[in-house]
Amino acid sequence: IRPVFPEERLLFEILLGKPLAYQYQSVWCSTNRYYVDGKSIPLMKSHYKKLTPEKVHEQLALYQEQNEDNSFDFYAEKFIQANKRRLDFIVNEASEFIRHEAEKFPNENIVISFSGGKDSTVVADLTIKALANPSILHIFSDTTLEFPLTMEYAKRYRKNNPKSIFKIAKNKEKDFYEVCKEIGPPARMLRFCCFMFKTGP
Repeated sequence: IRPVFPEERLLFEILLGKPLAYQYQSVWCSTNRYYVDGKSIPLMKSHYKKLTPEKVHEQLALYQEQNEDNSFDFYAEKFIQANKRRLDFIVNEASEFIRHEAEKFPNENIVISFSGGKDSTVVADLTIKALANPSILHIFSDTTLEFPLTMEYAKRYRKNNPKSIFKIAKNKEKDFYEVCKEIGPPARMLRFCCFMFKTGP
């Protein structure tokens, strides 16, 4: 089960034909089933067929400002407090693992692979705290296919972590779409994109 952020909650409400109906309630999700104050509400294929993408976009824009006032932070804080002991255990376990693995390498060889996603953000935070070193090298792989929001977040992360060394790895010689024209799109057995645009650079 995962938290439903206000933007997704509004989309869920629009698909149900109930904009802002659950604005002040606890909303969580697991696969295609939503839970509003503990009550299960499935999201069916039929819900997606009722509105065109244009109509959904129009409704999102219409209710966006009203959606900013909601109870997400309240329920998120309650969830954190209720699970604090478990979270502390997981953080301690991860921190011990990081320190144990870091002992095998010289400090200059410790690098954080930073994609700008939630997982790499958590890894970066855990590693910096576990090693008490805010100056660890972060390598951000710009695959040239990053979402604008990912690039914006990477810039914000750098600004908020000024002691971190932040380097960008990018293949300046190849263009993803040109490579696709030459050898076809990436697939499970043809994963050129990871090597060429991520691990290689």
